[in-house]
Amino acid sequence: MVVLLTLRYFHQHQGLIKLFFMQVGYGDIAATEQLQSARLNYRNILLTIIEDGIAQGIFLNPPALNVQITINSIIGTINWTLYDLLVVQNQNLEPEVLATQISSHLLRSLAR
Repeated sequence: MVVLLTLRYFHQHQGLIKLFFMQVGYGDIAATEQLQSARLNYRNILLTIIEDGIAQGIFLNPPALNVQITINSIIGTINWTLYDLLVVQNQNLEPEVLATQISSHLLRSLAR
């Protein structure tokens, strides 16, 4: 669900995608702090989902599943997919379709 919500957000705010992939701030300390806070919150949401999946026996257990590498992989997959789709290919975003494709890909690597 978090993947779908992320993609829906970017769909609604496609003009922000270029800023998302650049270092934001350019001397604006408040904007940079807000972005850093949002990124930390997003990482914490993913951490909670992964820890819950491990606790429920749905996902692999550490050390087979490195939680920080998993979080980076999820964020990286979403970021690079959006960058390629929206910036490089200048295509439209279809959140539901893309979320299903990305989620299927990611869940295969986490499942027991």
